[in-house]
Amino acid sequence: MSVLFPSMNNMHFNQCNRIITSLVTVLCTLLSTVYGRPNLLPSFDTPQVNVTVIENKDAMLPCSVNHLGELTVLWQGPQGEVLTLNDRRVIDTHRFSIVRPYLRDWNLHIDEVKLSDQGSYTCSIGPQPVLAKVVNLHVKVPAEIVSNRSSPTFQKVKEGDTVILTCNVTGQPTPKVNWYRRGAKESDDKKEKATGDEETAALFPLWKEVVGLDGEVMIIHNISRYCDDVYECQAYNGVASSVSRLMRVVVEFPPEVRLPNPRIGQSVGKDTILECIITAEPIVTIYWMYRNTEIQRSTRYDVEAYDEGPKTVILTVRIFDLTKEDFGEYTCVAKNKLGMVKKSMTVFEYIDTKEVDSTTATPHYTIKGKEPENTATEVEVMKPSNDDPEATSFTRTSTNGYSNPKNERPGVIGSVSDKGQKGQASTVSTTIPLLCLTTMLTALLQ
Repeated sequence: MSVLFPSMNNMHFNQCNRIITSLVTVLCTLLSTVYGRPNLLPSFDTPQVNVTVIENKDAMLPCSVNHLGELTVLWQGPQGEVLTLNDRRVIDTHRFSIVRPYLRDWNLHIDEVKLSDQGSYTCSIGPQPVLAKVVNLHVKVPAEIVSNRSSPTFQKVKEGDTVILTCNVTGQPTPKVNWYRRGAKESDDKKEKATGDEETAALFPLWKEVVGLDGEVMIIHNISRYCDDVYECQAYNGVASSVSRLMRVVVEFPPEVRLPNPRIGQSVGKDTILECIITAEPIVTIYWMYRNTEIQRSTRYDVEAYDEGPKTVILTVRIFDLTKEDFGEYTCVAKNKLGMVKKSMTVFEYIDTKEVDSTTATPHYTIKGKEPENTATEVEVMKPSNDDPEATSFTRTSTNGYSNPKNERPGVIGSVSDKGQKGQASTVSTTIPLLCLTTMLTALLQ
């Protein structure tokens, strides 16, 4: 505040101005002391605040008041219940308290926030007139799978059944549920490396692929043995790491038997091995039979079973030192609780063609005075019946030992008979010209 006196010189003017200003300041201070400060209304620093916290974490709801004076600060919960009055806790729980880092702060602190704490809290100034500030508390809850409301981690179903897999989840916001099929197979472009805990990684380490639609339920209609695997539901809502649950589905089906060689030929005195491939779930009983008797391991037989892959077994029997009695029909039997299946194969005697050739060789004759005509011999060995294409036939054609100075092909060729049946002896046919035969007989009689 300055007062001007035009008749004074500048020096006197400045001195008077300073004196008057000091007097006015002292007067204002005295008046303020006597009559009090001006009546300033209380106010909040911000009208409304949103606070977000993860469940089980602590939350701080801010409330700063300017010019509170002798007024009261009151906190109320989402249901209108009184929580605190000034810095005193009213509600009967130790999770709520007032924190005042500065004199104008009346912050509400909540320990280990629960989902039920979510809502709008009110910081009020009273008693009259009432001013209020709203603080909205949002509580986020990580995704969680409820085990007792979800499908079991292991279940057996029959081929052709409809399988319903359920993954009941909770969380705030609502989690998204994805389904995967995973297992220990070679990965490809559509399969990504599986992740999870160490135990899971040890069991199913290699891949997982997306199956089904998003949601808490996945349905597999008319399930087949090829759907037998481990399925995983994975829930995620962005609050924390995703959670998952593994469900092993075993598909049971009756046995299937395959014989790689329905017919096997072998010579007497040698060994042979019969093989049978069995696929089933579960694989309970498998064995070989011969003449309605189960083959047991002994000095005559060696029975072995080998794992070929999931649900597949190779059953073999080795027969030592074959005899005539060992030739016949052998049956592979497989059965489980869903059914039984049999398949038979035949072991037949195989005759070596070299031995047949040596026993059926054409004799060599030397005839004086005239060159005989050329002859031919054709030998048929163990020709099977026409309805057995899997057996092997051996045919050999040869000429006799007569000389042929013209180096011409024989004039008469013996034909092979096609009437032989399975199990009959070999036939040998030799055709010789009549003139040649007469000459030979004459030479022998001389």
